[in-house]
Amino acid sequence: MVVKGLITLTAIVTIVFLLTISNALIKPIWDNVNKKKIKDVEGMVLGYAGFAASLIIFYIWFYYIFS
Repeated sequence: MVVKGLITLTAIVTIVFLLTISNALIKPIWDNVNKKKIKDVEGMVLGYAGFAASLIIFYIWFYYIFS
């Protein structure tokens, strides 16, 4: 029971961290020289990869807890 609690705590912290970082990465970058927003393609790819990783972690956690 204690191990499942620790795994749950670790999974929640990891998912929240990944979602926060991924949300920040998909935002466009403000260019001070040209005074406009620029789409960062690499950042968007990493952001969506972080969303996918958090979904995979949630699925693994859900399978571990309820199986």
